[in-house]
Amino acid sequence: MADTSLIKENAMEENAFETCLHMKQLCGSITKVRVPMSKAFSNFNFLTTVNLSYTNLENEGTLALVNALKNSAPSLMAIEMAGNNITYEAAPDMAACLAAKKHLIRLNLSNNDLKDEGCVVIAHSLEPLELKYVDMSYNNLRREGALSLAHVVVKKEGFKILNIDGNMISFEEIWDPVISNSNAKVSLHVRMA
Repeated sequence: MADTSLIKENAMEENAFETCLHMKQLCGSITKVRVPMSKAFSNFNFLTTVNLSYTNLENEGTLALVNALKNSAPSLMAIEMAGNNITYEAAPDMAACLAAKKHLIRLNLSNNDLKDEGCVVIAHSLEPLELKYVDMSYNNLRREGALSLAHVVVKKEGFKILNIDGNMISFEEIWDPVISNSNAKVSLHVRMA
């Protein structure tokens, strides 16, 4: 027997999203982003912040969200999706969404499982963006993923912090000639492996 209170709660949540088209911040009280709910996200043209950290998005919810946001929310400045068990399999769709967010300043994908494969794909999509802060800590990155991020951010004027702490790398592994010869003033957070 289905729990009707949960079904009603989900329906109310979905209806609320469909009617709040001028929402500027989407924050983490959502327990599960579902495909029907993500359709409403595509209408959020005023959205500037998405904070869905630790909301059990996983790949399914992430794909639904980023595919809905790809052609909406042109003024999005911050995406916080830490701790959602997102893997490298969701990275291509996520990268396509990120590439469309020209005003993105802050990206937090920490505490996921993107690994080098996902990080490289995402790093490539970040090149044209105005980013100032990127947090990819605790993503099971190794040298390749960390370097791909570092090479992108050292070229960005005004970039502030790249956090790759808690991955399987050391400071020496990423401080290669391209980064060490850069004029960029980037704060790099790396815990020794």
